[in-house]
Amino acid sequence: MKNLLIPVLIIISLSACQDSSEQVLNKAKAQLSQSAYISYSYTSLWPISMGIADTVAGSGEYIRNEKAPFGYDYIDRRPQNSDAVFLDNEYKLINHENNTVTIYTSKDLEKNERDLTESLAYSFSPISFLKNEEWEYVKDTLIDEIKLLDYYQIENDTIVDRKSIYTEQHIFINPNNFLVTHFERRNYIDGILAQNISYQFWDYELQREPRELVYTQPEDYISKLYKDREKRSLLKEGEKAPEFELLDLEGQTVKLEDYAGQKLLLNFSMIRCGACKRALNHFSEPGFQLAEDRKMLYVNPVDVKEEMETYLGNFNVDFPVLLGTEGLGKAYGVNGYPIFYLVDEQGTIEKVHPGYKKEFFEGLRK
Repeated sequence: MKNLLIPVLIIISLSACQDSSEQVLNKAKAQLSQSAYISYSYTSLWPISMGIADTVAGSGEYIRNEKAPFGYDYIDRRPQNSDAVFLDNEYKLINHENNTVTIYTSKDLEKNERDLTESLAYSFSPISFLKNEEWEYVKDTLIDEIKLLDYYQIENDTIVDRKSIYTEQHIFINPNNFLVTHFERRNYIDGILAQNISYQFWDYELQREPRELVYTQPEDYISKLYKDREKRSLLKEGEKAPEFELLDLEGQTVKLEDYAGQKLLLNFSMIRCGACKRALNHFSEPGFQLAEDRKMLYVNPVDVKEEMETYLGNFNVDFPVLLGTEGLGKAYGVNGYPIFYLVDEQGTIEKVHPGYKKEFFEGLRK
């Protein structure tokens, strides 16, 4: 009889040490909520059509910021596609396919907060998953020979055009470290699985103390403001340059006709732009001078006078800085930054150059 009791006691003891499915879920939530810094790597699989899927690899870094729309500043890096960055109440989308940076100011986000809260970096992150209170335990399962606990919630259950649309989400938590390692979004049409979006998460780092998030924006990318997203077309070489009459920082009137008989470089720029900064650094290099028959104007349709004065104080600026140039930017079809127009002696556009290229600037110097 004593021999029979021993294995029974061992089984009871082991069972008592195991967390229930509810405890595992709560510990996973607590672990993330108590972390001031969270990072991980991920791979996602997005089915496009029968037999075709998009695979995206990336990484996410998050630091707690109670003032941020969902409680964190973050950097989401997807080198194959695009990066998403929310820092200092400013949201940027860096598109690696067309080399552009779209900038959302705080005012843009007030009007378009869904662009942030519905972004992949937020809506498909373990942080977002575990904020949800609707998860229900399904079963234990094995993925890559590792025991995981499967939880689900219903996202959608409706009828559209006489078709039954049913969508459920699943998270899979490792009970040994209380981390979300997998996610699936299963979409059924009339009871048949039509799409299964899946994520795998690994290489977690959780810290109780915050860290500084640093993102280095590619310097040769064109920067665009979200509010200026309407399509504009740059003027073409050979077109007549639009006339203008504006004040500069010194209060002097500046006109296009003042530069008749000379070549004029119009530098359309903004402060929050890596390529714009690189161009100004180039102009500020010791010994750099434009050819004698060439002049330059700095045109910033985005930032206010006080910000420009502070920012330009970091550079060797020996050219006029125009004020009140939003209309001028529209007249010249500026659809990103920096944009350079070289206007010839007769007021005709000789060259249109978007972005920063060292060779272009070297061709302008003495």
